[in-house]
Amino acid sequence: MAAESPGRSRSRKRIALALALVLAGVVAITLIELWDFYASSYFGVYVCSYCGLGRTLHIKRVAGVTYFRRITLEDTALSRALNPGRKQGCRHVWYRIHYGVSCRWGTADGWTRFLEIHGLTHDEGFARQLAAMPHARQVWHAIIVAGEKSPREIHSLIDGWRDEGPDRPPFAQWWAANEKRVRQLGSGSRRRG
Repeated sequence: MAAESPGRSRSRKRIALALALVLAGVVAITLIELWDFYASSYFGVYVCSYCGLGRTLHIKRVAGVTYFRRITLEDTALSRALNPGRKQGCRHVWYRIHYGVSCRWGTADGWTRFLEIHGLTHDEGFARQLAAMPHARQVWHAIIVAGEKSPREIHSLIDGWRDEGPDRPPFAQWWAANEKRVRQLGSGSRRRG
């Protein structure tokens, strides 16, 4: 067998290097396109239906594979009032009050349905008044359950109270007048009460 000439050996190495670079370029372009085409992001804001603690979930995926996931907990005016210094434990039950989804085909934003519930979590006056009530956590939970089952109706009820501004009646008074209706909404009943 004849030995390969040095020029021919260098030529094969160059061809092999060129092919490797082309292959690497094709792989890189494919990954970039997959990333661009199949990348998605989810952002969710939740509130505990018992203690009012806030929770944010942020997820990023490519082609269905999660490469980033972060959960953060945040005190709200409500959680500070219902559980000052987090002295009392809570078995959190999360209620989504906002979400956003983003991908190549567009975005979705879920604010409008939950604005009143979100507003209550940051309303210092509401938080103080609720915390002063007996069974405050159960009252908050009843509002959340009604928001899940009958979002328009609970939004309307709460919005009416909040729109009264500084002249609004104390929350305990509002609750006494609306508790039966809130509980009906939470049971899924659409009857007027």
